Amino acid sequence: LLLRKGGMCVYNGPVADLDGYMTSAPNGHQYAMKEGDNPADHALSVFCGPAGAHQDWSELYESSDMAANAVRLFNSSPYEGEIVVDSTPRGIASELYVLLQRQLLSNYRTPTYMAVRFWWTVAANLVVGLVYFQATSKDNSVTNVIGSIFFFVNIATVPLLSAVAPLIAERAVYYREISSGTYRRVLYGVSVQLAEIPFNLGFAIISFAIFYFMVGLKTDGGSVVYFLLMALAAYWLLPTIGQLFAFISPNIGAAVGIGSLILTLFTLTMGFLLPASEIPPWYIWLYWINPLRYILQGMVSNEIGGSQEGDEILAALTWSYEDRWWYCFVAIVLFGVLASVGTLAGTRISWLKR
Repeated sequence: LLLRKGGMCVYNGPVADLDGYMTSAPNGHQYAMKEGDNPADHALSVFCGPAGAHQDWSELYESSDMAANAVRLFNSSPYEGEIVVDSTPRGIASELYVLLQRQLLSNYRTPTYMAVRFWWTVAANLVVGLVYFQATSKDNSVTNVIGSIFFFVNIATVPLLSAVAPLIAERAVYYREISSGTYRRVLYGVSVQLAEIPFNLGFAIISFAIFYFMVGLKTDGGSVVYFLLMALAAYWLLPTIGQLFAFISPNIGAAVGIGSLILTLFTLTMGFLLPASEIPPWYIWLYWINPLRYILQGMVSNEIGGSQEGDEILAALTWSYEDRWWYCFVAIVLFGVLASVGTLAGTRISWLKR
């Protein structure tokens, strides 16, 4: 059922018949859908936009068979009296299920977000894997391993910026549905986080499978499981930061600008390009809250720690093999904090009023 401005009905029938209906109008060939067009976007452009401005669609509908069928169906209805709508609100679990289902479908159908992340993950890990191919068997193997993991962590930062666009693009829908009481604000933020889980798990496994064995890192069970856990943390934590920027920014440009700045500062204060002892005191607080730092230090400590040479290098960097699970714990805590702040920002900040 499609209504245009003023509540005038312009179409009431199956989506499959929409193209045939539009082409049945005078000069209908100019309203035909082209291959690859989205039916909803095309219908809005024709019925409510400039594409069909020269046609009176409400008059065409009133004289159509579908209007006569609708009247006939209404008159044949055995029900009389007022229509009573159950206004009892649904439970939290029911709302969350519907929101999660919709958010999963939205992520799957957004190629500018998920497809870019997928191909970037595959291509970037292949490039880094080829550059550091079997680095553990070459001279300066420890240095090569640290460098390869540094680039691996930076590969995972791309979703930080790509996560911004989808949330800002659907902001108008979110505001409209919230104002009409369709669902609770907090549940929307929770569904955004939960819907990322299967995709982030998939990207973490893909990146691990390509990078880990090409570089030739440790193959014992404990090291493999730890690296995979930290890869999942990276691919889940970093998009969460991007979602936070999307919630607190008025538009995509501002969100990308803030994200690029923060990402640059995080890369500089990871403890690799600049050891902690050389970071200026007015920037050292970034080192302590930097999620990239904990992911990098955890992965590197897990890989080179436990040997005399590796422990000496870790000590020079003020990192520790014994603290590798502490790094993992802090990364998880940071994810919880950022996800909570992002959800709170999404429920309290409304750029619709600005």
